[in-house]
Amino acid sequence: MASATDDKMATTQQTNSKAANEPSDSYVETKRQAVIEAREQALQAKAEAVRVKAQFRAEAIRAKAGEKASRTLAKAENRALKIEGIAPAEVERKIRLDVHGRPKPAMRGWIHAVAAP
Repeated sequence: MASATDDKMATTQQTNSKAANEPSDSYVETKRQAVIEAREQALQAKAEAVRVKAQFRAEAIRAKAGEKASRTLAKAENRALKIEGIAPAEVERKIRLDVHGRPKPAMRGWIHAVAAP
């Protein structure tokens, strides 16, 4: 049978082992601080990614706007040349192709125009 002193010693050993397993307060604080810093770094990286993405989007818009402006200027220049009586250079027209790579017909009902008497 176990005596009272044996029970007391077993209880003391259990509390000592629990205390040994628990980390110290300074250790816990350093870990918490590390987690907080990691979270802040992740948020800063995410914010920077959003900024970079917005800058790329703005550059694409600027490029598209410049292209559109130059196209408008070219059209206006052609119009001005026509008014002055100078014929602008012929621009090759785009030819629409079907799925097989052949030119599409000019009209949908072209077969009927050929077959008409």
